[in-house]
Amino acid sequence: LGALRQIRSIRIWGVKGSYCECLCESLRKMEFLSNLSITASDEEEILHLNDLNPLPPNLETLSLGGRLAQADLLLGAATADGQNHPLCSVLLYWSQQEEDPLKSLSRWSNMTKLVLTRAYVGVQLVFLQGWFPSLKELSLRDMPHLTQLNIHQGTMTSLQ
Repeated sequence: LGALRQIRSIRIWGVKGSYCECLCESLRKMEFLSNLSITASDEEEILHLNDLNPLPPNLETLSLGGRLAQADLLLGAATADGQNHPLCSVLLYWSQQEEDPLKSLSRWSNMTKLVLTRAYVGVQLVFLQGWFPSLKELSLRDMPHLTQLNIHQGTMTSLQ
């Protein structure tokens, strides 16, 4: 996989946690990668993708299906350069995070699409002022424990 350095789009499914270190090593070599989709072998499989931090420099779409080990480290990797990173679409499935993922995800200022499906098991999600200024599309699905959604004024100002 690491020999495919020029590849721009890749979808990998059936991933086991034990494959992640080698997978991340290969993905880091793909400097032109703009679309990445990784799906675990099943909903309970834990994906250890922190070695993918920082994300490939040209990545525009990131789709992750499966539980994420330390998701805040991977998804919050935009702290230093989130303003300039091209990542605009994030789709998280089955991650079932106990921590509100929005704080980490909000660092990606160019994000225009956010899809969270069974991505959070908490009762409350909070969108703070200034978060997701470019977001146009938001989808929150299959979060049975979610009972409160707090959206502060001045957040998601581009939402359509």
